[in-house]
Amino acid sequence: MNRKRWKQRQALSARLLQPLLPLCSRELDALLSQILTAYFPEQTVAPPIYFGRTATLAYIEDVASGRCAIWMHYALNDPATPDYVFAHVLKHELLHTRIRPREENGVWLDHPREFWEEERRISEDDRGRACKWIADKFQDALRRDSEHECIWVNHRRMKALLHSRHCAEQEIEHMRVAASMGPLELRFGFPRKPTAHPGHPPALDLVAHRDRLP
Repeated sequence: MNRKRWKQRQALSARLLQPLLPLCSRELDALLSQILTAYFPEQTVAPPIYFGRTATLAYIEDVASGRCAIWMHYALNDPATPDYVFAHVLKHELLHTRIRPREENGVWLDHPREFWEEERRISEDDRGRACKWIADKFQDALRRDSEHECIWVNHRRMKALLHSRHCAEQEIEHMRVAASMGPLELRFGFPRKPTAHPGHPPALDLVAHRDRLP
C-alpha cells in the first residue's frame, strides 16, 4: 500500500468513527489544559479528545487546517489508565501541530529527527513508563509499523484481551467478597444477621437471651 492510499484509508476510517462516551473527561480536560499551558501556548483552542475503534493507538487529524482533534483507541478509555499515559499520548499528538511531516531525501517522515528530540524533552518524565504500561497491557494486540511510523491495533485480539481482563477483574471481586463471608454464607448464601421483614418483629437471638429464658 502506497502512502497516498494509506492516507485515504486513514481519512475514511476517521469519518466512519463513532465517538464513545469518555469515562474520564474531567481529568482529561484538566490534564490537556495543563499541557497546553506548559508546552503549547500557541494552541489557543483546546482540541477535542475522542475515543473510538481507531486503526492506530492514537492520532491527531486535520492538523494542516488548524482545526485538530485527538483520537485515542477505546482501550485507553478507562479510569484505570494512568495520567502519565494520557500525558505522553497528548504531548506526542500535539507535537505534530508544531513539527509537521516532511520529505527528506525522497522519504516522507511523519516524525522527523527533531520531533523525537522535542518529544524526549517535553515528555522525559512520562515517555518511558507510559510505553512500558502500554506494552504490558496491550502488547499482544499491537503491531509496530516502521514504514508508516505508527502502531496498528489488531481489533480482534484487543477485544479478546479486554474481555479476558474484565472477566479476571470480576473473578477477583468475587474472591474478595467470598473471603469476607463465613462458612454458612459461602456454602448456603445465608446472611450473617437475620433480616427483619416489613410487618414482622426481628428474629429472636436465642444465644443472646438464653440467660433470660425460664
